[in-house]
Amino acid sequence: MTDSGTEQEAFVLGPDRGNSHHQSVPIYSRMLTEYREVKQNRSRKTGRKSYLLTEEELRRIAASRVHPSRR
Repeated sequence: MTDSGTEQEAFVLGPDRGNSHHQSVPIYSRMLTEYREVKQNRSRKTGRKSYLLTEEELRRIAASRVHPSRR
């Protein structure tokens, strides 16, 4: 087996079982939680642009990418 084959085999048989998104899931989960909180706390608006997020709301969601222990 070639070196690249050995490297791929180690990746597939490793602790993440070949899932390259494994480490991203907690990040996306935190961002989704923050998004849901933002949506829940917004005043009810109607109209075509009512779904748009403000700059501050987008910043809050983006900031939630960082784990709370590293903020």
